[in-house]
Amino acid sequence: MTCNLFLYGVFACCCLIHCYTDMKKMLLYDVVSLAMVIAGPCFRWLQKDLAGGFYGLLIVGGCFLMLFLLAQGGMGFGDVELAVALGAWLGWQQGLLCLLLALCLGSVVGIFILLLHGNSRKRRLPFAPYMCLSALLMLAWGQKLLSWYLQFFD
Repeated sequence: MTCNLFLYGVFACCCLIHCYTDMKKMLLYDVVSLAMVIAGPCFRWLQKDLAGGFYGLLIVGGCFLMLFLLAQGGMGFGDVELAVALGAWLGWQQGLLCLLLALCLGSVVGIFILLLHGNSRKRRLPFAPYMCLSALLMLAWGQKLLSWYLQFFD
């Protein structure tokens, strides 16, 4: 139990660091994402689902890499690295739902900002806070959120 608590703390601290640096400098530090990628398999091993973390790393990271390539400079590669780390932690199903939730949260805030400040193509919004908030929600209630979401496809 203490290993889980320590890993939760590492995850939360890394998320806080990413949120702060992305909002302040529009920058995500590689070393923080690397710490998350290293701690993720440890967490998944304790959950007895190491393969789920590996698939999450590949699938979630791969999906976000495609978004990065399609955005053509609209987002940084640090967001891709963060997605890889979140996939390692959450597994592929909860990781993809995490990214969907982050995209929804970011879109709502983006629309609100557009309504308040008008359309400015030069305005950049940090995306890591939405990814990290979604990841923390998934870490706390991931299976319940996933079951709720999947019920719409039955």
